Amino acid sequence: MSTQINNHPHKGFTLVETLFYIGGVVLLLGVIVTTLINTYTWYQEVVAYPRVDTQTTLALSRIISDIRGGETINAGQSTFNVDTGTLSITGLDANGITKTSVYSLSNNRITLQTNAGTTQFLTPASLRITRLRFNQLNTALSSAVRAEIQAEYQTRSGTTTTTYSSLGILKNSYR
Repeated sequence: MSTQINNHPHKGFTLVETLFYIGGVVLLLGVIVTTLINTYTWYQEVVAYPRVDTQTTLALSRIISDIRGGETINAGQSTFNVDTGTLSITGLDANGITKTSVYSLSNNRITLQTNAGTTQFLTPASLRITRLRFNQLNTALSSAVRAEIQAEYQTRSGTTTTTYSSLGILKNSYR
């Protein structure tokens, strides 16, 4: 009886080994993709509110600054106590030149038009402003405007709405 000895080492993989390795790689890729998706979603949640807060606060600060530096409210060109309000205010710029600023809501963005010139957006297109309300307050001693901005933004749990408001007293109304 003759016995043949195979002196060649085992080369290659068997079908079972190959399927086992492919399964391991698929499982590993699944874990990596799930982790990336969860990290991205968490990032959006963490960044969304601070970004909305910063952009809305900057727009409101600009409006209140113009109110406080204003000389008169142009009531004929302003719309008060509505969610799509308009405020027209006349004051002096840094050089002492008269300027008229008109704030309004257009396509869910806050706009500013100075001296009937080009209209500029104060809020980005990614931020949806659903309310820009102005309330004029007059007393025997002073005149003021309360500005209210309502912003909407998307989160994983749905639409979130945040409201910001502030009051500005015209500088020459109490002197």
